[in-house]
Amino acid sequence: MSNSWRRDTSVLIKSIKSFALIVISAVTAFAQGSGPFLLAGERVNRGLPAPIFTLYDETNRQMAIAQNGEVRWFDADLRKPPIRTAKITEVPKAVLTAEQAALAEEAKRFHQATFGDLPENFCSGCELYQRPGSREFVLTDRDRQVFFYSTATGALLRKFEIKKPAQKFAPGAFAISDDGKTVLTENTDLRKAYLHNLATGEKLFEIDKGFFDSVGLSTDGTTVFFIQGNILSRYSVATGKKATADFTIKADSAGIIRVSPDGQRIAFNLYNKAMANAGQAIFELETQKLMVADPTLAHCAVSVFTPDGKFLAVHTPRYLHFVDTSTGKHSFTYSSGYPDIWDAVIDPSISPDSTKISFRPAGGIDVNAPYFVFADLSQPRERMVTKLK
Repeated sequence: MSNSWRRDTSVLIKSIKSFALIVISAVTAFAQGSGPFLLAGERVNRGLPAPIFTLYDETNRQMAIAQNGEVRWFDADLRKPPIRTAKITEVPKAVLTAEQAALAEEAKRFHQATFGDLPENFCSGCELYQRPGSREFVLTDRDRQVFFYSTATGALLRKFEIKKPAQKFAPGAFAISDDGKTVLTENTDLRKAYLHNLATGEKLFEIDKGFFDSVGLSTDGTTVFFIQGNILSRYSVATGKKATADFTIKADSAGIIRVSPDGQRIAFNLYNKAMANAGQAIFELETQKLMVADPTLAHCAVSVFTPDGKFLAVHTPRYLHFVDTSTGKHSFTYSSGYPDIWDAVIDPSISPDSTKISFRPAGGIDVNAPYFVFADLSQPRERMVTKLK
């Protein structure tokens, strides 16, 4: 055996060992947090009446609202029963036309004949919106009625009625400014978005919009964001006119606007010519810098910013992925077991300190899921993401 063969073999063995060390180091680094990691979650508060909304108070305590209007507060161990409860006494009720009321009654009879009685839902027709700081929360029909409640007691604090002419109930986008003075609503049937003074109920102005156009409201209530096709416009709430020059988004079209809690950026979906998801973009309002999020998540849709503004959650059936808003990179993921997330997540709530998330699952086989889902966003980065569905 020649010395040359031994030397070549020795070099080859060293190369293999070096490659193995690189692979091991890369896997270790990925597992320790250099790549996206997988969150573990759990289903909690099982039983009836089923929870339909989840939320947090200003101390980051987990709360839930059940089908019968019961407000529940939990301690740190969510597997235990609630530590106290209260009852909501009054909620918004959508005003339906005679035709809509007849269709709703027909749908109810069909459900009863096919699947049995519908479960009681005291908050039927309402949607929940958590307010900054989590000292209060809102239940609304997203059209005319806006009710504010205390997260400390569950008591109704104040309620408002938006002044609109009689029209078909067809709500869409909804937002309230952080100071509670301005409210944005939308009627998808009339293809209009409205700005109202919440205290007086008086209309400030309206915007004509197509079915695929999107609107959003700045946190300070001074600006309406409007995306039509791939054009982003900004309207002054004070004047009802465009406040800045339009911005052209580098995509075939865009939509579904989410505003960061600090009001410094917005996020929205990007679409291709077939109107399929083509990614998400984060737009810095002051610099007009547009950052496209991790392309591996292009199939997902924008959902919500964390309260600290550090992450944007994007979703696809059964998955919530979190994007770092400073880099656009995929950071971590919540992946449910079937059928926790099917087509949407109902009102995902994140604690004021951005360390916890909870939501009521929607769709799938378990339509009336008697539990909500909870995940600790600060858990150790021990498991890697292996699927990006």
